[in-house]
Amino acid sequence: QVSEQRNYLRDYIVVFYSALSQSDFTHPQTGQHYTELVDLDSLVDHYLLNELMMNVDALRLSAYWHKPREGNLIAGPSWDFDRSAESATDHRDIHPTTWYDNTEVIPSVWRSFFRDLEYRQRFIDRWTELRRGAFSDDNIAATIDRLAAELGNDNPAAGEPNAVTRNFTRWIGTPPRHSGGYDTGELNGSWKGEVAHQKAWLVERTAWLDSMFLETPVIDPVGGAITGSTVDTGDVLATINAVVMVPEPTGLALLGLALAGLSLRRRA
Repeated sequence: QVSEQRNYLRDYIVVFYSALSQSDFTHPQTGQHYTELVDLDSLVDHYLLNELMMNVDALRLSAYWHKPREGNLIAGPSWDFDRSAESATDHRDIHPTTWYDNTEVIPSVWRSFFRDLEYRQRFIDRWTELRRGAFSDDNIAATIDRLAAELGNDNPAAGEPNAVTRNFTRWIGTPPRHSGGYDTGELNGSWKGEVAHQKAWLVERTAWLDSMFLETPVIDPVGGAITGSTVDTGDVLATINAVVMVPEPTGLALLGLALAGLSLRRRA
Protein backbone atom coordinates (compact mmCIF):
# COMPACT_ATOMS: atom_id res chain seq x y z
CA GLN A 1 0.00 0.00 0.00
CA VAL A 2 2.67 2.53 1.03
CA SER A 3 4.90 1.51 -1.88
CA GLU A 4 2.05 2.00 -4.36
CA GLN A 5 1.27 5.43 -2.95
CA ARG A 6 4.92 6.44 -3.11
CA ASN A 7 5.20 5.32 -6.72
CA TYR A 8 2.00 7.15 -7.63
CA LEU A 9 3.24 10.40 -6.10
CA ARG A 10 6.65 10.05 -7.73
CA ASP A 11 5.11 9.49 -11.17
CA TYR A 12 2.67 12.35 -10.67
CA ILE A 13 5.46 14.77 -9.80
CA VAL A 14 7.60 13.59 -12.74
CA VAL A 15 4.73 14.32 -15.13
CA PHE A 16 4.16 17.71 -13.50
CA TYR A 17 7.83 18.70 -13.78
CA SER A 18 8.02 17.47 -17.35
CA ALA A 19 4.95 19.50 -18.37
CA LEU A 20 6.29 22.61 -16.64
CA SER A 21 9.62 22.31 -18.48
CA GLN A 22 8.05 22.33 -21.96
CA SER A 23 7.83 25.50 -24.03
CA ASP A 24 4.03 25.18 -24.09
CA PHE A 25 3.83 23.82 -20.52
CA THR A 26 2.19 20.64 -21.81
CA HIS A 27 3.42 17.10 -21.24
CA PRO A 28 4.38 15.60 -24.63
CA GLN A 29 2.86 12.18 -23.90
CA THR A 30 -0.10 12.76 -21.60
CA GLY A 31 -1.15 16.07 -23.16
CA GLN A 32 -1.65 17.57 -19.69
CA HIS A 33 -0.92 21.24 -19.13
CA TYR A 34 0.93 21.86 -15.88
CA THR A 35 -2.07 23.82 -14.57
CA GLU A 36 -4.10 20.60 -14.70
CA LEU A 37 -1.74 19.05 -12.15
CA VAL A 38 -1.22 21.80 -9.58
CA ASP A 39 -3.38 24.20 -7.59
CA LEU A 40 -2.40 27.58 -9.06
CA ASP A 41 -4.00 29.61 -6.28
CA SER A 42 -1.88 27.79 -3.70
CA LEU A 43 1.29 28.52 -5.70
CA VAL A 44 0.55 32.23 -5.85
CA ASP A 45 -0.51 32.59 -2.22
CA HIS A 46 2.42 30.54 -0.93
CA TYR A 47 4.94 32.64 -2.83
CA LEU A 48 3.34 35.99 -2.00
CA LEU A 49 3.16 35.27 1.73
CA ASN A 50 6.82 34.28 1.88
CA GLU A 51 7.81 37.19 -0.35
CA LEU A 52 5.97 39.62 1.89
CA MET A 53 7.76 38.30 4.97
CA MET A 54 11.18 37.94 3.29
CA ASN A 55 11.30 34.41 4.69
CA VAL A 56 14.83 33.32 3.85
CA ASP A 57 14.10 29.62 4.42
CA ALA A 58 11.02 29.58 2.20
CA LEU A 59 10.56 27.61 -1.04
CA ARG A 60 13.73 25.57 -0.54
CA LEU A 61 14.48 24.45 3.06
CA SER A 62 11.29 24.95 5.05
CA ALA A 63 9.06 24.09 2.13
CA TYR A 64 6.27 21.57 1.93
CA TRP A 65 3.85 20.37 -0.73
CA HIS A 66 0.85 18.13 -0.28
CA LYS A 67 -1.71 16.42 -2.48
CA PRO A 68 -5.26 15.49 -1.50
CA ARG A 69 -6.62 12.21 -2.77
CA GLU A 70 -8.01 12.82 -6.29
CA GLY A 71 -6.83 16.43 -6.07
CA ASN A 72 -4.03 18.51 -7.54
CA LEU A 73 -0.64 19.20 -6.01
CA ILE A 74 -0.80 22.06 -3.47
CA ALA A 75 2.02 24.31 -2.28
CA GLY A 76 2.22 24.50 1.49
CA PRO A 77 1.54 24.61 4.31
CA SER A 78 3.70 27.63 5.03
CA TRP A 79 5.76 27.55 8.20
CA ASP A 80 9.06 28.47 9.87
CA PHE A 81 9.05 32.27 9.91
CA ASP A 82 11.68 32.77 12.62
CA ARG A 83 14.09 34.12 10.00
CA SER A 84 11.88 36.71 8.38
CA ALA A 85 10.69 40.33 8.59
CA GLU A 86 14.00 41.71 9.96
CA SER A 87 14.41 39.14 12.70
CA ALA A 88 17.19 39.36 15.23
CA THR A 89 18.76 36.12 14.03
CA ASP A 90 19.53 36.48 10.32
CA HIS A 91 20.96 39.33 8.26
CA ARG A 92 19.36 38.09 5.04
CA ASP A 93 15.87 39.24 6.04
CA ILE A 94 16.89 42.81 6.85
CA HIS A 95 15.91 44.87 3.81
CA PRO A 96 12.23 45.53 3.01
CA THR A 97 13.06 47.01 -0.40
CA THR A 98 14.33 44.04 -2.40
CA TRP A 99 13.06 40.77 -3.83
CA TYR A 100 13.49 37.55 -1.89
CA ASP A 101 15.13 36.13 -5.01
CA ASN A 102 17.91 38.70 -4.62
CA THR A 103 18.65 37.28 -1.17
CA GLU A 104 18.48 33.54 -1.75
CA VAL A 105 18.67 31.33 -4.83
CA ILE A 106 15.23 29.83 -5.13
CA PRO A 107 14.56 26.39 -6.67
CA SER A 108 14.21 26.27 -10.43
CA VAL A 109 10.63 25.02 -10.27
CA TRP A 110 9.51 28.35 -8.80
CA ARG A 111 11.35 30.26 -11.51
CA SER A 112 9.68 28.12 -14.14
CA PHE A 113 6.20 29.26 -13.12
CA PHE A 114 7.12 32.84 -14.03
CA ARG A 115 7.77 31.80 -17.62
CA ASP A 116 4.00 31.48 -17.94
CA LEU A 117 2.41 34.85 -18.71
CA GLU A 118 -0.90 33.71 -17.28
CA TYR A 119 0.79 32.81 -14.01
CA ARG A 120 2.56 36.17 -13.89
CA GLN A 121 -0.69 38.05 -14.29
CA ARG A 122 -2.39 35.89 -11.69
CA PHE A 123 0.49 36.69 -9.32
CA ILE A 124 0.02 40.45 -9.71
CA ASP A 125 -3.77 40.34 -9.61
CA ARG A 126 -3.66 38.35 -6.40
CA TRP A 127 -1.24 40.81 -4.78
CA THR A 128 -3.65 43.63 -5.59
CA GLU A 129 -6.55 41.63 -4.16
CA LEU A 130 -4.70 40.77 -0.95
CA ARG A 131 -3.66 44.39 -0.44
CA ARG A 132 -7.34 45.26 -0.21
CA GLY A 133 -7.86 42.70 2.55
CA ALA A 134 -5.52 40.32 4.35
CA PHE A 135 -2.33 42.16 3.31
CA SER A 136 -3.66 45.68 3.85
CA ASP A 137 -1.59 47.78 6.23
CA ASP A 138 -4.56 48.13 8.58
CA ASN A 139 -5.21 44.38 8.73
CA ILE A 140 -1.54 43.52 9.20
CA ALA A 141 -1.26 46.01 12.07
CA ALA A 142 -4.50 44.80 13.66
CA THR A 143 -3.36 41.17 13.44
CA ILE A 144 -0.01 41.97 15.09
CA ASP A 145 -1.73 44.01 17.81
CA ARG A 146 -4.19 41.21 18.52
CA LEU A 147 -1.45 38.60 18.85
CA ALA A 148 0.73 40.94 20.90
CA ALA A 149 -2.11 41.58 23.31
CA GLU A 150 -2.65 37.85 23.76
CA LEU A 151 1.05 37.25 24.48
CA GLY A 152 1.33 40.23 26.80
CA ASN A 153 -1.66 39.42 29.00
CA ASP A 154 -0.85 38.38 32.56
CA ASN A 155 -2.60 35.42 34.14
CA PRO A 156 -2.89 36.30 37.86
CA ALA A 157 -5.13 33.31 38.57
CA ALA A 158 -2.38 30.93 37.51
CA GLY A 159 0.20 32.89 39.46
CA GLU A 160 2.58 33.20 36.51
CA PRO A 161 3.89 36.08 34.34
CA ASN A 162 2.78 36.56 30.78
CA ALA A 163 4.30 34.77 27.80
CA VAL A 164 6.51 37.72 26.89
CA THR A 165 8.16 37.80 30.29
CA ARG A 166 8.62 34.02 30.31
CA ASN A 167 10.12 34.10 26.81
CA PHE A 168 12.83 36.65 27.60
CA THR A 169 13.56 34.98 30.93
CA ARG A 170 14.12 31.66 29.19
CA TRP A 171 15.92 32.91 26.06
CA ILE A 172 18.35 35.42 27.49
CA GLY A 173 20.50 35.37 24.33
CA THR A 174 17.94 37.32 22.27
CA PRO A 175 16.74 40.25 24.39
CA PRO A 176 14.76 43.16 22.91
CA ARG A 177 17.06 45.25 20.74
CA HIS A 178 18.06 48.89 20.79
CA SER A 179 19.02 48.73 17.11
CA GLY A 180 18.67 46.33 14.21
CA GLY A 181 19.91 45.66 10.73
CA TYR A 182 17.24 47.98 9.36
CA ASP A 183 16.40 51.17 11.21
CA THR A 184 12.72 51.97 11.56
CA GLY A 185 13.29 54.21 14.58
CA GLU A 186 11.12 51.97 16.77
CA LEU A 187 13.63 49.74 18.57
CA ASN A 188 14.20 50.94 22.12
CA GLY A 189 15.24 47.86 24.09
CA SER A 190 11.67 46.84 24.91
CA TRP A 191 9.36 44.15 23.62
CA LYS A 192 6.81 46.79 22.61
CA GLY A 193 9.58 48.42 20.58
CA GLU A 194 10.10 45.10 18.76
CA VAL A 195 6.37 44.91 17.98
CA ALA A 196 6.34 48.50 16.66
CA HIS A 197 9.49 47.78 14.66
CA GLN A 198 7.93 44.78 12.92
CA LYS A 199 4.82 46.76 12.02
CA ALA A 200 6.93 49.63 10.63
CA TRP A 201 9.11 47.21 8.65
CA LEU A 202 6.05 45.60 7.09
CA VAL A 203 4.59 48.99 6.12
CA GLU A 204 7.81 49.74 4.25
CA ARG A 205 7.78 46.25 2.74
CA THR A 206 4.25 46.49 1.37
CA ALA A 207 4.90 50.00 0.04
CA TRP A 208 7.95 48.80 -1.86
CA LEU A 209 6.13 45.79 -3.28
CA ASP A 210 3.29 48.07 -4.34
CA SER A 211 5.81 50.23 -6.19
CA MET A 212 6.86 47.22 -8.28
CA PHE A 213 3.43 47.18 -9.92
CA LEU A 214 1.52 49.95 -11.65
CA GLU A 215 -1.77 50.80 -10.05
CA THR A 216 -4.88 48.86 -11.00
CA PRO A 217 -6.62 50.55 -13.94
CA VAL A 218 -9.71 52.54 -13.03
CA ILE A 219 -12.51 53.01 -15.55
CA ASP A 220 -14.42 56.28 -15.36
CA PRO A 221 -18.09 55.34 -15.77
CA VAL A 222 -19.05 58.85 -16.84
CA GLY A 223 -19.38 59.06 -20.62
CA GLY A 224 -20.56 61.63 -23.07
CA ALA A 225 -20.40 62.97 -26.61
CA ILE A 226 -17.39 64.86 -27.93
CA THR A 227 -18.37 68.44 -28.71
CA GLY A 228 -16.63 71.25 -30.51
CA SER A 229 -15.08 71.61 -33.95
CA THR A 230 -11.51 70.55 -33.25
CA VAL A 231 -11.80 66.86 -34.11
CA ASP A 232 -9.34 67.37 -36.94
CA THR A 233 -6.60 67.52 -34.30
CA GLY A 234 -7.65 64.17 -32.83
CA ASP A 235 -9.64 64.51 -29.63
CA VAL A 236 -8.73 62.09 -26.86
CA LEU A 237 -11.49 59.53 -26.38
CA ALA A 238 -9.85 57.65 -23.53
CA THR A 239 -6.55 57.30 -21.81
CA ILE A 240 -5.47 53.90 -20.55
CA ASN A 241 -3.30 53.71 -17.47
CA ALA A 242 -2.73 50.01 -17.03
CA VAL A 243 0.03 47.49 -16.78
CA VAL A 244 0.48 43.79 -17.12
CA MET A 245 3.80 43.27 -15.34
CA VAL A 246 6.52 44.80 -13.22
CA PRO A 247 10.19 45.80 -13.46
CA GLU A 248 12.46 42.78 -13.62
CA PRO A 249 13.93 41.57 -10.34
CA THR A 250 17.03 39.42 -10.47
CA GLY A 251 16.16 35.93 -11.61
CA LEU A 252 12.42 36.39 -11.96
CA ALA A 253 11.55 37.71 -15.39
CA LEU A 254 8.41 39.54 -14.30
CA LEU A 255 8.33 41.73 -17.37
CA GLY A 256 5.31 42.67 -19.38
CA LEU A 257 3.59 45.17 -21.61
CA ALA A 258 2.91 48.54 -19.99
CA LEU A 259 0.07 50.62 -21.40
CA ALA A 260 0.55 53.66 -19.20
CA GLY A 261 -0.65 56.82 -20.84
CA LEU A 262 -1.86 55.20 -24.06
CA SER A 263 -4.43 57.53 -25.63
CA LEU A 264 -7.23 56.57 -27.99
CA ARG A 265 -8.07 59.38 -30.39
CA ARG A 266 -10.83 60.08 -32.90
CA ARG A 267 -9.49 60.13 -36.41
CA ALA A 268 -9.81 63.48 -38.15
